[in-house]
Amino acid sequence: MSALGKNEWLLFALLTALLLLIGSQFVFAGATGKITDAKTGEPLPAAEVVLTHLWGDGRVIELLPPRGASANRNGEFVILNVRPGKYTVQIRMILRILN
Repeated sequence: MSALGKNEWLLFALLTALLLLIGSQFVFAGATGKITDAKTGEPLPAAEVVLTHLWGDGRVIELLPPRGASANRNGEFVILNVRPGKYTVQIRMILRILN
């Protein structure tokens, strides 16, 4: 097996860059944020953030299954692979009160 020459490496580098550039057009963004208590401003760990509907072009599209994530101990969340748009967002949290 022979090593690639200078021209072959250049062609390989250009094709790789082109594929990365084309592929980057199909990468979706993400949704990030922080959930806090409205009164105290304290973070709400384990709160669930769910995107249920995408709004656009005069219509509403139900996301099946809904996309979501749980907040970390600082109340921060990340939902990956979300295309840009307007969404219906639900925030849920189950509290357990101990005596």
